[in-house]
Amino acid sequence: MNKEQKIKLLEEKLKKIIEQSIKNKNYEKAMAAIAACAQILYIWNQKYIDLDLEKKIEYLAKVLIPLKINKNMINKNVILFYDNVGEDTRGLSCIYLKALVNLGFKIIYLVSDKKEKKQPEISKILNKDNVICETFSEKKYIKKMLDINSIFYKYKPEIAFFYSTNNDIAGAVVFKAYENIVRRFQINLTDHGYWLGSSMILDYCIEFRDYGAYISNKYRKIEKEKLIKLPFYPYFNKELSFKGFPFDAKNKKIIFSGGSLYKTLGDKDNTYYKIINNILSKHLDVIFLYAGSGKSDELNKLLKLYPNRVYQIAERKDLYQLMTHVTLYLNTYPILGGLMTQYAAIANKIPITLMRKNDVFDGFLVKQQERKIEYTNVDELLKDVDKLLEDEHYRHLRERNLIGSIISEEDFKNAVYDIISKNNTKYDILYKEYHVKEFLKGYVDRADYNDIAFASVAKNSNIILLNNFLDLFIKKNFYKLFKASKKIIEKLRS
Repeated sequence: MNKEQKIKLLEEKLKKIIEQSIKNKNYEKAMAAIAACAQILYIWNQKYIDLDLEKKIEYLAKVLIPLKINKNMINKNVILFYDNVGEDTRGLSCIYLKALVNLGFKIIYLVSDKKEKKQPEISKILNKDNVICETFSEKKYIKKMLDINSIFYKYKPEIAFFYSTNNDIAGAVVFKAYENIVRRFQINLTDHGYWLGSSMILDYCIEFRDYGAYISNKYRKIEKEKLIKLPFYPYFNKELSFKGFPFDAKNKKIIFSGGSLYKTLGDKDNTYYKIINNILSKHLDVIFLYAGSGKSDELNKLLKLYPNRVYQIAERKDLYQLMTHVTLYLNTYPILGGLMTQYAAIANKIPITLMRKNDVFDGFLVKQQERKIEYTNVDELLKDVDKLLEDEHYRHLRERNLIGSIISEEDFKNAVYDIISKNNTKYDILYKEYHVKEFLKGYVDRADYNDIAFASVAKNSNIILLNNFLDLFIKKNFYKLFKASKKIIEKLRS
């Protein structure tokens, strides 16, 4: 049985559990199975909507949330920002919250009690008289859902922003319940992939680029009238000081890259690592620095091949400051990094980006095609990198071409106001056809059945599914023990 068949069977089993659990009124188990199923659809990423799961959101909203406010009770100019992502500076929470707070609205910020104390930058933004911070529990799906609903009932917001993960069944159920009562804006963080609730949780969907709007309209079946375009900018703390490099950078050129390492894997030709190898072998004054974690076998080969010239570090809070001290930024491949591209551009460093034939990467920079950061083949990229490293005048000319490639903080704030006041922005959506077949195929090529099953089903939050998937839970723990033992042995040998 191949991995496609295994994943299909796993999805079907979960859907049977959902049906049976709802029939038995075991709603906690039903929600766990929905969340697991949604996570599979996100990682596997072969479709953008699942109507079976959408219907379950609608049913659960009717059954589980009978007590809610009505339209006559809402408080004008009160805005709820529901943040189920909860990251501090990664993602879009900071920039939306900063805009909303500075616009003077009364803001109710709702985040997980686990993440509340891990948000130093968000805490600074929210330290204003017009902000109230609330939390929800993630211990159980039903508890989380009731916590979220209690905030709606307590503050009766006129507007609610939904900023969440792809499999957030608790949040989706509550937002569905407030249809035609609260004006609901979905912030589409993952425009290239599946997420739960696209037909249930929103009155308007905020897209950051034309591609996302196209996908939402064609595949998620969201009407064009509900789609709003708002580009974003990368949030960073300008007051942070640069924390330095783990090496002596004097008289060195530094090529930097970063993100989860899975973005550099899955290409049968190992293209990303061949590019780095080529650059390092040709330019003896170049150091390669990677910030991020994940499966690092290929990176470790480079570390051994080029001692003292290849380094891996953890993600850095001073990312912007680090970017300003490097020579070039090399985008990950075969999966490209949009936010990292923006950080490079705002730091005025060229984000060298290799594109496959059907890659969809447009829309991260303003007038992106004019910035000349994209290459269609490896030889073209390497030839230009050689020139950028050897010709400082040429490099500075190309860097100047990045000026104005990121939306300003003021323009973003004004656009958020337009969204609230008139459900639109000045940024028009250009609807053109994008081909996604090859892009989606890449997910199949990279997918590993065990990784998908462990990440979606065999999780602590889904322990209620233990009896149905005992083999997966046991297998996952065995793998964890095996990996831990392997690391200990490697340390002892070294």
